Amino acid sequence: MSKSEMNTIAWLILGQVIVAITGFLTLMAVFNFPDILREPSQVRLSLFLENRHIIAPTYFFLAMTGISQVAISVLFFRLFKDKNLLVTLGSVFGILCGIFQVVGFIRWPVLIPYLAEAKNVSPEIVAFVEGAFNRYAGMAIGEHLGFLMQAFWTLFIAIALLKQPIFNKTLALSGIVIGLLSILMSLEPLGSVFTIFGELTNPVASAWYIWLVFLAISLFRSQPEDKHAPQFGMLSLVISAITWAGFVVPAYL
Repeated sequence: MSKSEMNTIAWLILGQVIVAITGFLTLMAVFNFPDILREPSQVRLSLFLENRHIIAPTYFFLAMTGISQVAISVLFFRLFKDKNLLVTLGSVFGILCGIFQVVGFIRWPVLIPYLAEAKNVSPEIVAFVEGAFNRYAGMAIGEHLGFLMQAFWTLFIAIALLKQPIFNKTLALSGIVIGLLSILMSLEPLGSVFTIFGELTNPVASAWYIWLVFLAISLFRSQPEDKHAPQFGMLSLVISAITWAGFVVPAYL
């Protein structure tokens, strides 16, 4: 893989992180995200109508991060000279992750406006339909399967990175830990005893985005022929910890 291709992957990763974080922060501000997803349908639809001009386009751009995830997964497959089973399966899971994210998010700019406008005509039917889509497209596909595929992509790619000289071993090991925790996080939508894993969503998702940023930095700083990985010092660790705490701590206050 050429240096220009490595830079392309890095820019795609950074773009995905920026769009996703901006989108989630916007929804937290105007839509009580993510708690609103567990509220009754009528509450969700009413709040959506109040801020639909912000919520609908925000979800559209979040859906596009699913497309970028597919592109990143395909390009990452090209990055590895040894196309072994681990790398291949990781790419498959990454593509599925992107597809499931699109399915989960795209209902908001397309289906939900229609249901929100019709809620005063047949409120019970609309509430049932919206609730069903929220549980199936949102919780089952977008959250459970989307997070599960994201976990497997992160885990498998991180393991493969251990053998890549242009990636720091600490970065790879961090990805393995985040991938394993993400598997647990993905179980929350199943309900019952698994709801406890919902507490992992904010800290693990925040760590995942920070990990992606360092992945992009490694690609920017490396050359295809390099035999030594870029090193990250104490300053990088401090910045990461402060950034992570900035995302996580407010959610528990």
